[in-house]
Amino acid sequence: MILLKCLKWLLVVILCTILFIAGINAWMIYSTKNVVYTLEEAKQFSGDCILVLGCGIRSDGKPSHMLQDRLDVAIAAYQNREGSPHVSGRIDPHFWRW
Repeated sequence: MILLKCLKWLLVVILCTILFIAGINAWMIYSTKNVVYTLEEAKQFSGDCILVLGCGIRSDGKPSHMLQDRLDVAIAAYQNREGSPHVSGRIDPHFWRW
């Protein structure tokens, strides 16, 4: 009986967590839909810099999937002569092993 109650509460907590995460995701998509541009849409703006926000490098030295997507778009923009890319981020002193 107690085990069944605990399982029900666990299920409720898991479902609430899933709904909470889905709600945050939906809000982020809705709230940023007017400020995220495709490469074609970005051509309407003038500028001489392509800023690539950092997003992590894996332990094998390769960029994370999200960073790789950002770099691919920056390379495409650079090849269209839309500016020079600049990558932001921090250098983790523990990442470099001398």
